[in-house]
Amino acid sequence: MFFSPEEMDLAVPYPRPYPVSCRLIAPKLSSGFGNSLFDYLESGEFIFYARNGPDSPPLDYPTGGPFIITESACGDCTEIGTNIKPNFWVE
Repeated sequence: MFFSPEEMDLAVPYPRPYPVSCRLIAPKLSSGFGNSLFDYLESGEFIFYARNGPDSPPLDYPTGGPFIITESACGDCTEIGTNIKPNFWVE
């Protein structure tokens, strides 16, 4: 049996607030931290989202960089959860 959140009477409102404030950022690549996309990715704090261009999604901080990044927890579900299939999962 499968249920949607609307069908359940939960004491806690659903969906719960996401534990991370997800932002889309296109940082300018300059000297110091953020000299390259790899500096952001290797920090473990960010994940690549897309190339920045005319068809890109709206940015929270439009600084004009060539790449769009977001916090790791916003782009990788295993940061705050797991990718292990639960016992009740139906294929």
